[in-house]
Amino acid sequence: MTSDIDDLRKYLKEYFLKNIPGLLNLLNILCYMNFEEDCICLLFKSPSKLYYLILIKHRGDIFSADNMFLTAFLRPIITYFNKPDLAGKLMELVKIHKDYEFLDLIKRELSKGVSS
Repeated sequence: MTSDIDDLRKYLKEYFLKNIPGLLNLLNILCYMNFEEDCICLLFKSPSKLYYLILIKHRGDIFSADNMFLTAFLRPIITYFNKPDLAGKLMELVKIHKDYEFLDLIKRELSKGVSS
């Protein structure tokens, strides 16, 4: 399972670098300043903390924070799994601080294997 998570982490990093260059560096600075780890590690440890940082960055604008979290993190995850319907559930879980359930859902999808 660790290898699967590592593959997903690598995919996320490549997605950032290819599709939204510069944002990963900005988010990593915020994450290191607040939680002493990079944003991709924080996503797989406590996604609600990552969402909260993004919400703070957007000065409490929930629409903007949701859009950034969806674009930067959830879109590559749903693309990786080829499951567009997963985004809504993951967003719901992160916003209500259900980190364990968020991570469990990702682990269940990883155990099923990646759809291409």
